[in-house]
Amino acid sequence: EDVLEIVLLWHGKKYEVEIKETATYRDLQLLAYSETSVRPEHQKLFLRHKGKSCNDDLKISELGLRNKQKLKLMGTSEDEIEALELQHRTAQSEAGMVLDDFDWDINPGNYTLWSRSDAEKSLIKMAKKIEINIMNPPRQGKPLLVLDLDHTLLHFSRHMVNTDQHDQMLRPYMHNFLERVYRHYDIVIWSQTKWTWVEIKLTELGMLSNPKYAICFALDTSVMFKVVGFRNGNPKRHKVKALGLIWAKCHHWSRQNTIHIDDLARNFAMNPECGLKCTAFRRDKNPEQDTELLRIAAYLELLAVKHGDFTQVDHNQWQEYLAKHESK
Repeated sequence: EDVLEIVLLWHGKKYEVEIKETATYRDLQLLAYSETSVRPEHQKLFLRHKGKSCNDDLKISELGLRNKQKLKLMGTSEDEIEALELQHRTAQSEAGMVLDDFDWDINPGNYTLWSRSDAEKSLIKMAKKIEINIMNPPRQGKPLLVLDLDHTLLHFSRHMVNTDQHDQMLRPYMHNFLERVYRHYDIVIWSQTKWTWVEIKLTELGMLSNPKYAICFALDTSVMFKVVGFRNGNPKRHKVKALGLIWAKCHHWSRQNTIHIDDLARNFAMNPECGLKCTAFRRDKNPEQDTELLRIAAYLELLAVKHGDFTQVDHNQWQEYLAKHESK
């Protein structure tokens, strides 16, 4: 199949993409979306196509495009829209309202990843550029446990920093959970926030100084990977925690010995078989009744002891698995 190299011109930047001539106009729009975050319905691509209108199913070969042709794109990106919304939400947060990030999520039944092969190629390129700063070396033979921070292990508030209210931010049994799982796993923290806040949370909440467990390394939002997926048939460009970035740097870990726990299933989009979605922790929602970490710890202990290949277990059914083994 012939492949065309197209140069998209948007906001003064050039985006070089490749597309097969057998692909469709819709595919071209999604490709532009994956590069710029301008949603297809907000795009204006300046084509010199004459004749029938550019419907979604029109083949690229029918558009009269040349190899290395430049196409001007107009449209407002989701990132620009989200920046404006964030300003508004931040103002609300500073007024005392909680700023949450779980207003958009997925489940296996309503989501599909677009062009996984292209995403994996881009991921390989990204992996070559990033560096991982090891705090505590991996231990031989230990599988990998990747943990989210906010709403998984804690509910952070910058207003509680430098106060005696640190414990109120922690999910119940958090330190106990980390102590238990550390016996079986090397622990990596991956937060969807900037490094400054990751560092504050880890240090101020005592996660780097506890003598009973150690964090191998921590990652922040800068190494999250952008993909395009369809939720209920609608495209959405969003960030994910692509475990392949870790596996590319630490070859002793793979999908067979890695599990990722997060309150947002969208972060599993590149590696759904490795994800376990927990309930989101909110310190204002009866925290004294929250025993989720104790139950997940029990599941992780069983997983590490009974299974050399984690892909043999469906983590979506972790509670049923735990109940079955606890009843024996």
